[in-house]
Amino acid sequence: MKSARGGYDGRGVAVLGAGVDPLETITNFLSAGTVVLEERVSMLAEMAVSIVTGRKGETVVYPVVDTVQRDGMCIEVNYPSTLSAEDVEEAERIARAVATRVNAVGVLAIELFSTSKGVLINEVATRPHNSGHWTIEGTTASQFENHLRAVTGLALVPPVATGAFVTMVNVIGTARPGDYEAAYQIDGVHIHDYGKSWRPGRKLGHVTAVGDNRSGVTKTAWDAAALLQPSN
Repeated sequence: MKSARGGYDGRGVAVLGAGVDPLETITNFLSAGTVVLEERVSMLAEMAVSIVTGRKGETVVYPVVDTVQRDGMCIEVNYPSTLSAEDVEEAERIARAVATRVNAVGVLAIELFSTSKGVLINEVATRPHNSGHWTIEGTTASQFENHLRAVTGLALVPPVATGAFVTMVNVIGTARPGDYEAAYQIDGVHIHDYGKSWRPGRKLGHVTAVGDNRSGVTKTAWDAAALLQPSN
C-alpha cells in the first residue's frame, strides 16, 4: 500500500502482511489522503534507467544501473548493470516507450524490478533522480547537464562512462554526524553534501567512486560513506 501523494524514500509505503494490521494501516493512510494498493511481486533484483528527451523529440539514454534498497530507500547504485542483456534491453525499451507516452522533455527516471516474469515498472520520476547521480562523475555528461540542455533547446550530449565501474552510495543520517574531514582524505572518492540539517534516516548526500575494478570502487565508496554515517 502506498500513499498517492507525498511518499518518498520508503515513507508512505506499507507492506500488508505478518505483523501488520491491514485495517488499522489502511485507516491511518486514508486519514492523509488517497491510497494505492499494488500486488506484491517477487523481485530478483532492482534497476534504474534515465532517458533525456529534447524539445524536438531527440533522446539520449543513460546506461541501466543496478540499485540496492534498504528500508524502502536506495542506498547503492552500480554501473554497469550485472543483469542479463535481455533485462537491460527491456529496461531501455520501457524507458523509451514511457518517455514517448508522456511527451517528456528533460530527464525521465524509471525504477524497475527484474522478476521471473520479466521486467516491471516500479516508479517513474519526471526529473533528475537520485538513481542518476552517479552520472556526475561517472559519465562525460551528467543527467543535470542534459536536463538543462533538453529544456533550453540545446543539443543533447550522448553520455560516455568515465570508468569501467562506478559505485554511488547514499549518505543517510544516523544517530550522530559523520566525519567529513576524514572522508575527504580517502583517495578517489567524490563527496556531495546536500547541505541538509542532520537527522537520522534522512538522505543527506552521496559519495561516488570510479575505477577499473568493481570491488575496488565499491569499497572506496562504502569506506567514505561509513565515515559520513557512523553506525554508533
